Amino acid sequence: LDMLHEDKQLVDLTDKNGDSPLHVACSFGEGEIVEMLVSIGANIRLLNKDGKRARDVAKENGWEEIANYLGSLQQRKRVLPPSRINDLSHSLTTTTPATATTTTSTTPSPSVWASDNFDPPDIFISLRFGEASVAAVVLKGMLEQRGLRVFLCSEQCGGDVQNKIVKNLVHCKLVVILGTRTFGAEGDSAFSTYAELNYVINNKKPFFYVKMCKKIESELGQFHLSGNILYFRWDAETREKQRRVPKKLVDGIVKKLHSLS
Repeated sequence: LDMLHEDKQLVDLTDKNGDSPLHVACSFGEGEIVEMLVSIGANIRLLNKDGKRARDVAKENGWEEIANYLGSLQQRKRVLPPSRINDLSHSLTTTTPATATTTTSTTPSPSVWASDNFDPPDIFISLRFGEASVAAVVLKGMLEQRGLRVFLCSEQCGGDVQNKIVKNLVHCKLVVILGTRTFGAEGDSAFSTYAELNYVINNKKPFFYVKMCKKIESELGQFHLSGNILYFRWDAETREKQRRVPKKLVDGIVKKLHSLS
């Protein structure tokens, strides 16, 4: 978020799915982040590769207040300040970074199962959405600025989404575990951090453990993420603290990833 404040051109950069920071914040229901992104000039009309605006993403995930807020903004006539017009003009006439592309395509993206289109991620972020979504969104952005491919599921689990999670978990190089209080607990859905942690341990999948609380409450989490397990300590149980991801954490993840090569 600090980077977005410093460089406004980053606010509308998108990942390989066409999702901007605003799309991602809407998927997690992060109202405060949505308002902040809008305040610094985020394009609320930007379409991802599925042809969806941020408002559509918020509505699909049940965040009606955010959807209504963005809907009210869309109905107003938007006047861009000269600085934003220049920024957008520049982005259309220059090559975008390899880690992010700007698009207004309405063509649905191919199925994640199509082997010729699937690009395995470097990093898979495993988290309890209700406890670490802010940290995950910010961390994803910072890692992508380092040129890494990061998978963070921004949709409710079920059907194709579950398949997408499984495929990215299996083929990623490194799993980043955001260890909050209930990480590893069995959830209501068919796929949860309980299943993810079991897979990581049983298959000896390389992982980087971020300890975000004093003690994990789930039995599975206590069993596998204690003892001599190496971890990065980051006391970030509040949203305010999660907005400021330590640079040392990002450095540590990158170093771990490179050590696997």
